[in-house]
Amino acid sequence: MNITDLAAAENMPSETNIWISRKDAIFIAIVAGLSFVLENSLGLVLFPLTSSIPLIGGTLSAIPDATIMFLGAYLVPRRGSILLFASILLTLSTVTPSYGPPGFYKIFIGIALARIIHD
Repeated sequence: MNITDLAAAENMPSETNIWISRKDAIFIAIVAGLSFVLENSLGLVLFPLTSSIPLIGGTLSAIPDATIMFLGAYLVPRRGSILLFASILLTLSTVTPSYGPPGFYKIFIGIALARIIHD
């Protein structure tokens, strides 16, 4: 084996590096929790302040929330990261009016969206 083969082997991802690690899972869970707290608190604070303008509270809270969701889903470029993020976020959202009426169907929406994004 020569030096170029060793350098190429170092740059190739190993099989264990494809899936998320425990550290990645904790980071994803923290970002999903932050996203959940932001979407529920910021929207509730902005709604009474902007109730005279239709849809403005949800729109204003959606911009920073979408930023956090994007970062949480794509900062960990590993297989299963988006599935974990969507599962945590939409499981927390089952009892809230975020992403539609309350219900367990939101978990299935998260799993389906993660499958579409991963493929």
